[in-house]
Formats: sequence, C-alpha cells, structure tokens
Amino acid sequence: DLAAPAGLVIATTNMLQELDTALIRRFQLQLAFPAPTPAALNEFARKKAKQYRLRLGKAVTNAVLAAESFAAAEAVVVQARRVELLRPEA
Repeated sequence: DLAAPAGLVIATTNMLQELDTALIRRFQLQLAFPAPTPAALNEFARKKAKQYRLRLGKAVTNAVLAAESFAAAEAVVVQARRVELLRPEA
C-alpha cells in the first residue's frame, strides 16, 4: 500500500551544476526558470518607468539590459527615479 506523501519540499538553486545528480533525482518535479531575455527586461523596465512617469535614458537602459533578473532591472529603474526626484531644480 502506497501512503500519500507526508509533506512538500520546495528547493531552489542557481548553482545546479554544483549539486549531486543523485540528489536531483529525488525530486519528482523539476522546473527551470531561465533568466529573462534582454527584450523581456527592456519591456518590463519600460512598464515600470511608465508607472513612475520616468523617461529611460541610455545609461539606465544599458543598466537594465545588463540586469540578471527582473528584480535587478526594477532596482535600476527605482534608483533612476530616486535620482530624478532628488535632483535640484535648475
């Protein structure tokens, strides 16, 4: 008689190559979440910038495209907004 599982384990890593394959085989389900593409990062940043009424300059756009995640891209946009808000009036 097969008993129902007693629990649920969720594990994450960004260093899959460092894990023993015997450990990985123990998981019934494996999902991969690839890094976002530059196009996806750019679209995400444009939407965030629109929320903040921020025009993305070349330096900010380049920083967004170099981001490794959506969270990092959002941090770039938020920092650009902070700089804009703290800039003294001319």
